[in-house]
Amino acid sequence: MHSIGKLFVVGSLLAGCKTTGSRLHESAPSNAASSLWQAHIKLETTGKKIQPECMPRFYPASSQVEHRGMVMFFHGFTACPQQYFAISELLAAKGYDVYLPLMPGQSREPFDGPKGQDDNHKDLPSTENKAEYKPGDDENDRLQFFVQSMNEMARQSKGEKILAGLSGGGGLATGAVEAGPDIWTRLLLYAPYYKNPGISGVGSAVLDKVMPGFVNDWGPECRANRAVEGGRAGLCSLTIGSIRAMTNYGVNAAQRVASIKIPVQFVGAEADPTADNGAIHAAFQKIATNASICLYPKGVPHSMINPKSDAPKLDPYWVPALQADSLAFIMAGQWFPSSGAQASKADYNLPICRNKL
Repeated sequence: MHSIGKLFVVGSLLAGCKTTGSRLHESAPSNAASSLWQAHIKLETTGKKIQPECMPRFYPASSQVEHRGMVMFFHGFTACPQQYFAISELLAAKGYDVYLPLMPGQSREPFDGPKGQDDNHKDLPSTENKAEYKPGDDENDRLQFFVQSMNEMARQSKGEKILAGLSGGGGLATGAVEAGPDIWTRLLLYAPYYKNPGISGVGSAVLDKVMPGFVNDWGPECRANRAVEGGRAGLCSLTIGSIRAMTNYGVNAAQRVASIKIPVQFVGAEADPTADNGAIHAAFQKIATNASICLYPKGVPHSMINPKSDAPKLDPYWVPALQADSLAFIMAGQWFPSSGAQASKADYNLPICRNKL
């Protein structure tokens, strides 16, 4: 059980709960927002085997403080809501309702296959997989439907509305603000995936045409970590078609980023092998008058927000500063402070984020 209280998942979304030493307010989201949240859960979980740590979750704001609004986190493309458990508890204690939706087709239970616990890719948005969810018949429609559903839920919520996303979730969060410019108050992007630094657009398009079902596997270490209690939940492999689908969305979102008028904090990792820092820097430059950017130093992983499960062998020395600065931006719009150092020329000499308190 988490220290702040029971998590609201599927059957308990509308129930209040007691905690040791305090009582959380018993209201669920507003009626309209609650209906949309329930619809999201039904769409992504009914009749599907979802990894337990990946179920959509709602953390209600504490009744012991003034209600401030709502925060929504979009997880990384191969990960799941687990990435945000710790920071969600902190924000709920500060007076925010916190939503952790599940991105389309993610985190199905693995199955016994040639490599042991093989991943289930059949529901993922992919250029290979054209007919899964209404309203559309391709991967972009599925991602757009997710974005529009989350936007509408935020529109029906009270108070400030802050959106954050990591990696592929950062690309989707960028698109959500572009699609709903009058909805959100601030946008926090952790290593947003607009494209991969090692795969050219032409190269990925060719691979997508030739072998969209080819599986890019991360090996037995990922599966071993997933099998440990508290280890990384989510996928340990992706198809080329799924990578291409997310890249298509990210590239398009980055091209439209100049339309965003709310404050945006970009955060990345120096020498990130997954999210192209050049693309992130270019997006920042388009809205620099109302945005800030910094990178965590080399060695901090792409999945910086939750190294305990994503990178258990690393010393997560930067996490207290990341959490504190995330809360300061979410609650008051304060930009992430710099450590005073700069990244390498390869990463555009961008400022290094404060990484120790």
